[in-house]
Amino acid sequence: MVTKTSANRDFCMIFAGNLNEYGSVEWTVPPQSMSKARIHSLMEHDTPKSPDEQFVQMLAGHEHQLRAFIRSMGLDWSAVDDVVQTVSLVMWRKWDQFDPDTDFMQWARVIARFEVLKFRRRMARDRHVFRDELMELTAGDNISNTHQLCGAGNKECVKPYAKLIDHYPKLFRSTPFMPVLGNHDKEMRPRGSKPPDESVYDIDATAFRRFFELPNDEWKWHFDVPGFDVRFAALDLNHISDFGTTWQASHSFKKDSEQFRWYDKLMVDHSRKFVVTLYNERNGSMRAQEQGAWHEMFRKGTVAITGFGYYAERAEVDGFTYYNTSLSGKGNQYPDSKSKFLQGADSYILLTLTKNPAKMKVEIKGLDGSVLDRKVFGE
Repeated sequence: MVTKTSANRDFCMIFAGNLNEYGSVEWTVPPQSMSKARIHSLMEHDTPKSPDEQFVQMLAGHEHQLRAFIRSMGLDWSAVDDVVQTVSLVMWRKWDQFDPDTDFMQWARVIARFEVLKFRRRMARDRHVFRDELMELTAGDNISNTHQLCGAGNKECVKPYAKLIDHYPKLFRSTPFMPVLGNHDKEMRPRGSKPPDESVYDIDATAFRRFFELPNDEWKWHFDVPGFDVRFAALDLNHISDFGTTWQASHSFKKDSEQFRWYDKLMVDHSRKFVVTLYNERNGSMRAQEQGAWHEMFRKGTVAITGFGYYAERAEVDGFTYYNTSLSGKGNQYPDSKSKFLQGADSYILLTLTKNPAKMKVEIKGLDGSVLDRKVFGE
């Protein structure tokens, strides 16, 4: 996927569904950094013993690579210094989540990408400017499962996510990536033909949350880009028909659930002109839940995007637009009863936002760059 922004200071997002099939903000403040004396003291030891020593040795051994990586994302050296310090603090705070069997720089790059994005957002607010930017988001199913590489029942293993990043090195090196959960991302045991005795899915998405640095609870999150007046809201909605069985894949979506209350509160906030909701469930099934309450909440935003089905689709319901996209678009189709565009094509969705005038263009695009469907919001 290669997409270029135009020259009129646009902000572009690529939404991909079923990434696994194709290829195989509110942030907490980290604790204060250690003193220089403490760092030098730890560095005097040849063999690291404590977590402090292990972290300092790993950071010292990779600092040059980390600085070069952050510089490669378009920041000047003075900005690199600021971001490296922040990235180091975030890694220190999350050090107990690092898997020593995985690559340190790969883990560091994931954190660095998000810190660079946050830095650019902060500069945009301070200077009232925002350069052309590109960000990639998914609509679920970023990997096939965790059990093939990690063994059945292993909730902590992040190897499949590391493999995903390694598969697209240029893309993930240059583009901030904010994934949304799908059922495959949590599949820690083979699903089988009927619900087994043990849970198939890790509903808490432990490995996903360990690997990716995301806002809020990470299994659900929201992220604002104030310069373009847009908000993204990610939900954990997938395989809802299996709720209450050992096939249950998502957090509760009932009216009394944490997820429902969180999203309801979020959608009452009308501080953003555009709101894009992301999840991994069939649109028609989801909007009917809780006597249509989910549909009414979706409608308070601008569009809803899912990666549930293996096809490209745009549906219009009560003046609201639902999308489905999949990088692998040749599977069975489950057409929405309100479908206005439907095609069995490998596709992704490109959102382009402009500031003056404030508009959001949504295009369903083929992998060859062709535009399959286009709609503009805010006109």
